[in-house]
Amino acid sequence: MTWKINYAKKLGKYNNATLIAGLPGIANTGKIAVDYLATELKAKKIADFLSNKGPVFTLINEYDEVVMPKIELHHKKIKSRDFFFLIGDYQPIEDEESYSFCNFIIDITKKLNVKQIITLGGIGLEQEPEKPQIYAAVNNKKFAKELQKYNINTKVSRKVSTIIGVTGLLIALPKVNAAAILAETSIFPAHIGLNPAKELIKKLNNMFNFEVKFNNLNKEIKEIKKLTDSLMIQHEKMTSKKKVRDINYIG
Repeated sequence: MTWKINYAKKLGKYNNATLIAGLPGIANTGKIAVDYLATELKAKKIADFLSNKGPVFTLINEYDEVVMPKIELHHKKIKSRDFFFLIGDYQPIEDEESYSFCNFIIDITKKLNVKQIITLGGIGLEQEPEKPQIYAAVNNKKFAKELQKYNINTKVSRKVSTIIGVTGLLIALPKVNAAAILAETSIFPAHIGLNPAKELIKKLNNMFNFEVKFNNLNKEIKEIKKLTDSLMIQHEKMTSKKKVRDINYIG
């Protein structure tokens, strides 16, 4: 066994479904956006994915219990349309496992009548812009024109030439309309892409009339800003006490 799906409930009949995927990546931008959407829309878990080649780490939850990292599929029907959300704590790292996982997901989407796949992620820059721009990479020109109606820039090659991992493979392998919608963010390892995630959610609100509110996300953004501002002040105090001899030094 490489990948196996464990259904939490009996599957229903799904209509013109869309899969939206966001797994850990640059600044966790895509993961934050999809996790938030699934939570705010009250999507229900219908399945989780198991693998005997999963990551070699465990997580500690809020109850101080050790739990295995997971990848789950959640579902929400909005009016007459079905939406699936692929969320998780990790994504496969090895090339072979990434292909195996994505092909496995694509086979599942056929059973779920998925007609459209959207992955979310980040475009890593040295510094996150105050107003992150949104770009999309698509698997066909017709779908590109549809996304342009929502003011999404599909000239993504001017920004990035490769999309790594599930975010890229999951839109390149299927035959249905598929796109990776990407937000500019910081590539700094400790950065958390809350603002870019918010911009991604705004686009999806526009596309699918989700009407997701940002109250909870705005609170998190303010808390993170306070923390980073405090760290910056501490850093400036420390560096001001030192004599900088080389103006080309980057710390």
